[in-house]
Amino acid sequence: MAVLPKMKETMEYILALRNASLEDPIAKLDDTALERLRNPPREPVVIDSPSIRHSISSYLALEHTSQEAYNRIQRSTKLNFAGAAGVDEILSFYSVEKIIAQYTGVESIKHDMCPKSCLAFTGPFAALESCPMCDTSWWDQARLRATNGHTKEVLADLTQTGEIPVFDDIAMGHDTIGAVLDGDIKENDIVLMVSLDGAQLYESKQSDCWMYIWVVVNLSPDKRYRKAHVHPGGFIPGPNKPKNLDSFLVIGLHHLAALQNEGLVIWDSSRDVTFTSDLYLIFTTADGPGLVYWDGMVGHSGKNGCRVYCSVLGRCKPNGTHYYPALLKPLGQCAPGSDHPDISTETGITRLPLILGLKPSCCLGIPHCNLSDLLVALWRGTIDCGVTDDVATWDWAILQDADTWSAHGESTWEFQLHTFGLGPALLYNVLPEPYWMNYCKLVRGFQLMCQHSITVQHIREAQELLCTWEYKFEHLYYRRRQDRIHFIRPCIHQTNHLIAETVQKGPPICYAQWTMERTIGNLGQEIRQPACPYANLSQEGVRRCQVNTLLSIMPELDEPAKLLPAGAVDLGDGFALLRKRDKYTFSPVGGAAQAILNYLGDGCPLPCIKQMFKPLDQTRMSRNVKVRFGEVLYFIRLSVQADFDDEHDWCWQDVAVVQLFSLPNADLLRLSLHTIISCSKLEEICVIDVKQVLSVVAMIPHNPRLPAGLMEEGERFFMLEKPRLDLSNVGIMNNILDDDDDGADVE
Repeated sequence: MAVLPKMKETMEYILALRNASLEDPIAKLDDTALERLRNPPREPVVIDSPSIRHSISSYLALEHTSQEAYNRIQRSTKLNFAGAAGVDEILSFYSVEKIIAQYTGVESIKHDMCPKSCLAFTGPFAALESCPMCDTSWWDQARLRATNGHTKEVLADLTQTGEIPVFDDIAMGHDTIGAVLDGDIKENDIVLMVSLDGAQLYESKQSDCWMYIWVVVNLSPDKRYRKAHVHPGGFIPGPNKPKNLDSFLVIGLHHLAALQNEGLVIWDSSRDVTFTSDLYLIFTTADGPGLVYWDGMVGHSGKNGCRVYCSVLGRCKPNGTHYYPALLKPLGQCAPGSDHPDISTETGITRLPLILGLKPSCCLGIPHCNLSDLLVALWRGTIDCGVTDDVATWDWAILQDADTWSAHGESTWEFQLHTFGLGPALLYNVLPEPYWMNYCKLVRGFQLMCQHSITVQHIREAQELLCTWEYKFEHLYYRRRQDRIHFIRPCIHQTNHLIAETVQKGPPICYAQWTMERTIGNLGQEIRQPACPYANLSQEGVRRCQVNTLLSIMPELDEPAKLLPAGAVDLGDGFALLRKRDKYTFSPVGGAAQAILNYLGDGCPLPCIKQMFKPLDQTRMSRNVKVRFGEVLYFIRLSVQADFDDEHDWCWQDVAVVQLFSLPNADLLRLSLHTIISCSKLEEICVIDVKQVLSVVAMIPHNPRLPAGLMEEGERFFMLEKPRLDLSNVGIMNNILDDDDDGADVE
């Protein structure tokens, strides 16, 4: 029955959202703000005053510096340009922030909260003067004493072919397409995603807080996640963890609900058209623990802890209360409620989710890991070992020895790049084969699902890999032992939902928490005064929204795009050649000379070129490019005759001289499920057009014992691609370098 009062409180918030209006007290909008929202400006913002323009330009240029820096620039300008037109009217820091707020309409909205971060005094708590959870007064006692578009193309393809061959954006997900077909998302509507997360502002100081951001999904993927288009939504000071997060989140959601009820009036300057846009909340995202604040479910340790409402019930140890999503029934006498052989259909909802208060047609619904820590804990033998278990029997704990850990793991487990890139090669012939092969299934499945563009074929392959990995993981590590059931953490089960979520919502990369984490880092770096970090963070968030809005209204105030460095040549299509690096020209010799002559054809003289050689230990990995895999020795511009009938018609051919790697070892490639692409460097050198380079990769030295049991002479290299790029096709293939007719890109 203790849950009922919490449900009653949440229900009051939900009803407030259902009937939200911009004039509600919680909105705290004055008459000017209301008028601007309902009747937006219908003409471009024009700044005729040079003093105001200079003030705003200086403010933007000094965005990451202190207020004192702006004041010094202001004083220096007035001193050195005395008598100049408008110099005496340069704005103060306070005045320039005020006028930017007037131009953009972006202002902060503040609500009182418990000093210990328990809750915000909103909704059912609005009239209280002390926190009902800790009985702390909300008054500042010291101060009191002192003062008293992409979706149309998808639909067209879907109508024509009946399927979606590639998933490369949220617009490809069945949920978004369904909302468009149902008329919930219309042409002029704004589609939003909100992301919530906690943050620690300082590593060595208690500085925990919470924040959420808004992402405009209408923008193309190459723009929507950039700093200029991510809008901070709210900040919840710490350092204590909020006990009622709904009381904080309701403020931003109330504003959204009010705009959903009334519509947002927009003037489109490019078309000189005014229209009313509906706001559609498509995703509410957070990390695993944070999702409970959006979906109202039990925590990840609850019996029904799956974030996507699947029917898998958790299991607990005898006399335990922590549930784990183990698929296999433990041996022996199970704890009550953990002996189920079949899947149940119960859900794990403990309270009403706040977003139920939004308009049903304007919200997609409640959305549905850290595997690295779990795997490392298992392989190092540092995970909790039950009293009836023995670490000495863990044949998978191969990194317990300090030297082995240093050689194969210590520097590799900080980032996703290492877990899902380097791991298979580093642990080959180190981790026992059954465990290593199962690990390769996980890595390959994740690599497929972390691409920007995921084909149907890749989805099917990943589904088979991840499903079999989950079952095999339980057989290998858990082995139906009740004292090992804690090995089955929620992140193990979550991998099984990646496929269905991709089909429903689009590639996971489009709604992952990376944007939120980057925003936390950016805003944290901009805090200059450690004395009041939460107030400063909030102010930086308001400033970020104001600057982003101002630059969208007046893009001429933005810094011009960075130009290429001096001496560089723009080749188009995103390619550029940097300036020549050698001091002196030279004539190529050996294999490079022959490759250039073969490229130019008979009768052409060998050119003199400039280049830069480096020994292997100083070679930047960006020189290894995906041209069937090869190391770029140097880039050159060749002067060739464009028209053989006109001896005066010459043009530049921009090429790369590449030393090729061999095709991957086929046995190791198959054994590792394409997670280890092991090649040796050849003496073969070729010349290719620079635009045939598909991507930059790292070729990392290693000396594995190949599946045939032999150690090959000479150093081998395994290929590592940057995560979240489309994967290389490294199956058994023909060497198209031998085909001079098609000129296709080389793998």
